[in-house]
Amino acid sequence: MRDFYCKILGVSPSASEAEIRSAYRKLVSRAHPDINGNSKASVERFLKIQEAYEALMQNDFPAAQKVAKPPRRPARPAASPIRQPVSPAPRSSEPGDFMDELFETFAKDVESLASSLRSFFSFKRKKR
Repeated sequence: MRDFYCKILGVSPSASEAEIRSAYRKLVSRAHPDINGNSKASVERFLKIQEAYEALMQNDFPAAQKVAKPPRRPARPAASPIRQPVSPAPRSSEPGDFMDELFETFAKDVESLASSLRSFFSFKRKKR
């Protein structure tokens, strides 16, 4: 059966998929009914060429002639920095102590920021 379809397309029975595709495209461009005036013979020839191409490109193509494509590897994820585990801060036994420490640290940071801003913006105006 394969020989019959190969004869229609004008390729050898051991032709590769690329050769079959190339022969099909050449024949279809010459035998298309729109080019040949929609005659009955050109329509039949065109349909035979299509049938032969479809039959040859089906899964019955010999496995030895199929070129196996390597499996596609998944894309690598974007590089991300390795995060080191953070050790928890030592806690006291009472939950209220944690909040006290938090507010004390916050108050110290605010005082430090305020003193920095005061020193930055404090300047003496020259008298005229």
